[in-house]
Amino acid sequence: MKKTLNQILAITDSQQAQVKGFLTDYINYFKKSQSDFKGEKKTYEPIPGYVDVPQNRYNKRVVTTVDEKMDYLKETLSPILKNMLTLEATNASGSPKAELIVGNDSWGEFTSLELLRLKSFISNGKLVEMIQNIPLRSDAKEWMNSEEEGYEDRKIFQIPTIKFEEKTSEKEEVILSDPNIERAIEAGKDINYSPQTTIKTKQVIIGNGSFREFSGEWSHHSRAHALKKLQTLKEAIIDALQRANKVEVIESKLESDKIFEYLFS
Repeated sequence: MKKTLNQILAITDSQQAQVKGFLTDYINYFKKSQSDFKGEKKTYEPIPGYVDVPQNRYNKRVVTTVDEKMDYLKETLSPILKNMLTLEATNASGSPKAELIVGNDSWGEFTSLELLRLKSFISNGKLVEMIQNIPLRSDAKEWMNSEEEGYEDRKIFQIPTIKFEEKTSEKEEVILSDPNIERAIEAGKDINYSPQTTIKTKQVIIGNGSFREFSGEWSHHSRAHALKKLQTLKEAIIDALQRANKVEVIESKLESDKIFEYLFS
């Protein structure tokens, strides 16, 4: 069943505030919940005979990824934007049109009212602010696609596994060497001797472990690319609007004098 203009009007009126609220929620989430995009895993096995160190063993999972949040954003906002553009297309029947060319791709022909609505959506300060606050992983670390169980089909990255050894200090009593006593023994002398000892400290390995860091964040390049594409789209819309509006005017058939004569005569 096809929708009518009054239905689209009712829908878009209620959805206008949704867009702003949705983007605001994303901005706040990106700012305050960046730990949800990070994960860490630490393993540990004690050497037999030594006490376990439980704090060396934990697993913090990545809650969500930027790509998963962007997928949900598209699912939520795409039908809303479609309704808005449909409203403008209906209102603009017979109005000037122009081809929207983004980069080297043609997105089709649209009316000036559709293009104005699209320009308004793309120029929304909240949209730009949301992209600017997308959580980013550090460029100083070496990241690779994660094959960790549960992460296989998600865009989650990890640094190479870091191996480590848990060590502790142990003390032992050591007899000090005395060359005079050694020579006396060699000479066959009968001596009464109490050996001198000392305490030495040595490092021993008590366990082996590993550490991995995970990220569902974007790279700096990905965010910069998204902002660049946003600007490219905005420029394409402005160009299409200029071409759409480059038409000869059609003079209205309603004489303005008639209005004032009606009102004031």
